[in-house]
Amino acid sequence: QGDRICDELKTKHPSTKWFTRFLKRHRLSLQKPVRRQKISLPEAHASIEKFHLFLRRCSRCGPKRGWMGCFLESDVCNMDESLLNLRGDQSKLCINDINTKNEIEGHLDNKRFATVILCVFPEGNHRVGPVLLFRGTGMAAAKEEKHYARDVKVFFTPKSVINIPTMDKYMTWWLKKIQDGNRKLFITDSCTSHLTDDLKKRMRDEGVSRTIIPKGCTQYIQLLDTHVFSAFKNHYYDCAEEFLELNGPRLKLKLSAS
Repeated sequence: QGDRICDELKTKHPSTKWFTRFLKRHRLSLQKPVRRQKISLPEAHASIEKFHLFLRRCSRCGPKRGWMGCFLESDVCNMDESLLNLRGDQSKLCINDINTKNEIEGHLDNKRFATVILCVFPEGNHRVGPVLLFRGTGMAAAKEEKHYARDVKVFFTPKSVINIPTMDKYMTWWLKKIQDGNRKLFITDSCTSHLTDDLKKRMRDEGVSRTIIPKGCTQYIQLLDTHVFSAFKNHYYDCAEEFLELNGPRLKLKLSAS
């Protein structure tokens, strides 16, 4: 693109070394996250076909109420979680744009300081609001709750990630919000390791059909991941970049998840 512009302006092409020095001097970065393909496309296609067949079987679990079988649009729930981390991706030590390691206090696993959980329906999204998981113990104090929107639910966990007790609390809260006597379809690719046998039985007893998106297929069929969290994270990282620029310099700024 740069060569094309230079040709149009009839100017000399800039030196690559000069451009590298320019990036370092002004703390600019052209780094772009790379999304690696977890499984091949044929494998993903086969897994998604099985997933859709299971959805069709679930739709025949009760009397037909619409074009989705026993489910109405307000009965289909899509739930997913996304981390909020201090800097960069969730798995690797971050290198900033001048090739210096960001100093992060504590263990690298502690970079996650919050998790946001969203639950969407084709109709009736007002029933279930966002959920935030923060690092800590206990409950949000009345004074602290004023900082959140009225419909935001807050939980505290030791590592700000969902665990078995929190998943049980979440499902109790979720069921209270959506119970209307009709069967529900609960679609997720998160928290599967925290769905205990007791919780699965409880969901069945409450008329909830549990459906898990196949591993490696999230980027194709998980609505929240492809259309909501991607845009949300881009905005979040822009805000983080602005904070670091205003409160830097980065080499002296210590980040903490506590």
